This record gives sequence, structure tokens and C-alpha cells, in this order.
Amino acid sequence: MEYTCPVCGYEHLEDPAMDDEICPSCGTHFGYHDYNRTHQQLRNAWHESGAKWWSLEEPSPSYWNPEIQLENLSRLVEEIPNATEINTENTNSVKN
Repeated sequence: MEYTCPVCGYEHLEDPAMDDEICPSCGTHFGYHDYNRTHQQLRNAWHESGAKWWSLEEPSPSYWNPEIQLENLSRLVEEIPNATEINTENTNSVKN
């Protein structure tokens, strides 16, 4: 099963975006970076810094496009009224 990063929308996390999982796309270390910052704040910071692939060990996939990733994530959140947090499983559902 693959999971979606609630910060950048990367859809191929091996584990849920929880404690100690690190997204190779945006570099968010869940349980650390999101302790005092919201996913939206982390998303804005990543985007403003150039939305570059973070991992040095895992190369970016050939199809990787951060803008499309963010558009898909935004679309998912906008589809559900009052959505506050994305369910990180790739099921297109959100938690209210």
C-alpha cells in the first residue's frame, strides 16, 4: 500500500505520514517538523523554497512534477467541505 504526503502530495510514501516517516519529495519528517507547524505552513515553506526534490538517497522519479503534485493535493482538499487534514492513505478521503 502506498500513502500520500499531506504536505506536498507525493503519492508514493511506503508508510503513513506519521512519527519518523520522512517524505523523499519535500523532506518533511513527520512527528518532528509538523510538531509545531501545520501541513499548510510546511507546504508553503517547501513551495516558496523552490519545491525541490529533497532526498539525496532516493532519486526523483522521471515523472515527478511538484506543481502537479500540489494541484492534485489542493483539488483533493477542496472536494471535501471543511476538510482540515488529509487521510494519508491513497483512498481520496479526508478527515474532518
